[in-house]
Amino acid sequence: MGITRRTGRDQYPNDYVLGCANNVPNPARFDRLVAETVRKAAAEAAGGGPGEKKFATREANFSEFQKLYSLVQCTPDISRMDCLNCLNTAIAQLPICCGGKDRVTYLYPSWYLRYDKYQFYNNTTVPTSPPIASPAGQALSQVDCWSLRICQP
Repeated sequence: MGITRRTGRDQYPNDYVLGCANNVPNPARFDRLVAETVRKAAAEAAGGGPGEKKFATREANFSEFQKLYSLVQCTPDISRMDCLNCLNTAIAQLPICCGGKDRVTYLYPSWYLRYDKYQFYNNTTVPTSPPIASPAGQALSQVDCWSLRICQP
């Protein structure tokens, strides 16, 4: 296990990978399922309005006996478009950093993406909190995406 910092390769230069996870059988099929599942979750999470919780979970069957569990979340202060753009950027990087890995935790300051072959969340509904107001005269218009990806063993 280790931390790797990769810089200068895209528009989000502060990119970290921590550790590794187990390889799955049929990694190409698994990677397609991950991308499809987290894209759907990202679209759902980004659909929240200003100040609303931007959060979604998705499950998909990898085999008759194995499921994929995914969770994505953006902070309520970023726009729908910023949320979706950042999550889609992360999804595009998954095959590069973590292709064929059975569990990944991917963190940015403004969003979170995780998938695993084990369920790691409750399906309990929590009431939404009130919207966060930006300071007077200041717009929240630019999101700086940097990441810490944790590929768990």
